Amino acid sequence: MTDATLVTILGSFISLLLIVNAYFTRETLARVVRIEIKLESNTTKQHYTEKLASENATEIKKLIERMHTIEGAQSQILSLLEEK
Repeated sequence: MTDATLVTILGSFISLLLIVNAYFTRETLARVVRIEIKLESNTTKQHYTEKLASENATEIKKLIERMHTIEGAQSQILSLLEEK
């Protein structure tokens, strides 16, 4: 075998290995992209859930405050009703 034939066979083998590597790298990249999309979707859902929970907590605080106000006024209303 001549040097040119040996270099050609070696170059072909290296090219074949690079093709196989590129195929698996492409699959890995596609998986990473799918994972990134799912992660972004879950992050968006979590952000929305946290925002909703914060709004609900604010509403609950307002309702508790209103309930305390009504409970405080209840004795005054009762005394007014008893007077009349």
